[in-house]
Amino acid sequence: MTVGLSDPAKLAADLATMCATELVPAVRPLIQTHSLDGHAVVSAEIPELARSDKPCYYKGAGMVKGSYLRVHDGDHLMTSYEVQVMLSSRGQPRDDEEVVPGTSLADLDSELLRGFVERLQASRPRVFGSLNDSETLAMTNMAKREDGGDYQLTVAGLLSLGSYPQKFFPQLMVTFAHYRSDDGDDNGGRFVENVAIEGALPVMVHESLSTIKRNMNSRSIPTSYGSAQIWEYPETALREALVNALVHRDLSSAARGAQVQVEMFPSRLTIRNPGGLFGPVSEDLLGEAGVSSSRNATLLKALEEVRLPPMRQAEVRHHF
Repeated sequence: MTVGLSDPAKLAADLATMCATELVPAVRPLIQTHSLDGHAVVSAEIPELARSDKPCYYKGAGMVKGSYLRVHDGDHLMTSYEVQVMLSSRGQPRDDEEVVPGTSLADLDSELLRGFVERLQASRPRVFGSLNDSETLAMTNMAKREDGGDYQLTVAGLLSLGSYPQKFFPQLMVTFAHYRSDDGDDNGGRFVENVAIEGALPVMVHESLSTIKRNMNSRSIPTSYGSAQIWEYPETALREALVNALVHRDLSSAARGAQVQVEMFPSRLTIRNPGGLFGPVSEDLLGEAGVSSSRNATLLKALEEVRLPPMRQAEVRHHF
């Protein structure tokens, strides 16, 4: 049933004024008056703001208390963390280049460091060939020093090359939980296995893969050369998902108390990390060729040159 408006022109003018003066940044909707069933109605078409302008908020309440999300048919106040994530998406975050107080080069894993330096010297000798370890770390933003003081590790340096990053960030780890039922609760004991996985990112990736594979079902199929073992989830896909979750997680101070979570259920495997999609990537663009964005660009670049030595990989497998 259409009720109509007694003064559509005033409503349209008031709405335009409110959008221009009470919202930050100002919104310029397309406001139109229509006739519906013989009654006057007003419509407003709100264009989506550019990512660099979000969030839009009510000036009188301020950004944290005046920013809302539309969920289904209701408006919900954004949390301070949601506001921070949106603000970080305005530009390239530099949280991975932040210096970690109290660290030194002694907190590095010597094997990871040696492999990292050698690969850089071999692949880019004109840049890194004449640099020592400290200079290489500084050039790649793995470590920094101020006013001629001692080198301190950055977040990227600690996570990619550190011997035990959790000394400084206890929750920057992976938690694995294997549930007995799809709802995560039953009378026979909630978990098949529940473990915390720590270490530098290359270590956590290998240990997480070993833990998942230990809990996965597999079957053998005959082949022309004997038989092959088929896993419930392809190892290549698991590795990619784990690396993405660890490298592209939110590393801002507000998110450093949250872990990357791997949850295995009888019917599915879920991997969660703190932080939403970053940059131009949206849910409807996931999987599209050429659409990608890196929240932690320095960390991602460093990990291209970090490998867990073969003997260490064997140690991880045998440990489980």
